[in-house]
Amino acid sequence: MGNYDRGIADATKAIDLNPKLAAAYVTRGFASAKKGDAKSAIADYRRQLALAPNDQNSKEALKRLGASP
Repeated sequence: MGNYDRGIADATKAIDLNPKLAAAYVTRGFASAKKGDAKSAIADYRRQLALAPNDQNSKEALKRLGASP
């Protein structure tokens, strides 16, 4: 909804509670990318892919950020 700092904080809390929650990495990666923090976004999308290797959305997000899975 445009509050990317809140999205990052909420996703980080979810990850702290359950590090295997792949969706939280996607949420945090998306919010980080929107804030212009490509390095953090790439790291989160890669963590998500380690949990769900077939996720095409994260692979495409990495490509948009100029990174490989």
